[in-house]
Amino acid sequence: MTQTIKLYYGAPRTTENVNKRLLDILESGVYRGYKVRAQSPATMDLDINRESDPLSVLIAEEGAVISESTDLVSAVTIPASDPTDLRIDLVCAFYQHTFANNPQTYVVVQGVAAPSPVKPALPLYHVELASVLVPAGATSITDNDITNVAMPSLVKPIVAEITLTGGDISAKEVALPIPPSFPETVLLHVTTGPVQRYGYDYIISSGNINWNGLALDGVLVAGNVLLAYYF
Repeated sequence: MTQTIKLYYGAPRTTENVNKRLLDILESGVYRGYKVRAQSPATMDLDINRESDPLSVLIAEEGAVISESTDLVSAVTIPASDPTDLRIDLVCAFYQHTFANNPQTYVVVQGVAAPSPVKPALPLYHVELASVLVPAGATSITDNDITNVAMPSLVKPIVAEITLTGGDISAKEVALPIPPSFPETVLLHVTTGPVQRYGYDYIISSGNINWNGLALDGVLVAGNVLLAYYF
């Protein structure tokens, strides 16, 4: 499992505020990937996949951007079914900012079995990925039992794929196709390396990705592909 949490600086007290930079700007939730799927053959274990997206990306309740670059096999296990009634469980990502820099984990919030079950309440610091209808007496879960959440409807992320030219390298900047509304929230990924850090590896200036005098200066070369995710 390869996971990236947007902690920009080494000191936890510094990263706490940076990691919450999207709080009250964008709704928490799933923005790319994080699709909960049944296994084949079906069991009570569920996978969490990127599917057609290069990364799974969500915004946690406290504003942290958390991505997964690989599919997660057997990420969660649905608890044993009730012998007589249906139940609705939630598959969730859990992340709370701590000075220990704990990783995001994946959990099941178990509902209450009933003839007409309802979804359980979402606990603090949890992001719902999917709801699962657990049939009475079930010993396995299929994709028909799973309802993945929809992306928050207020915004749609822009994904820009940019291949750097020699001119870009000389200028030490490259233009984004659409200027971002919130420059400091632009998530930049160099396809040959890790997710980059805003203010350390790059900045956004006048709608351009700029790395003049920053950590990417002298590292990027013509032909590198940049993936920028922003709103």
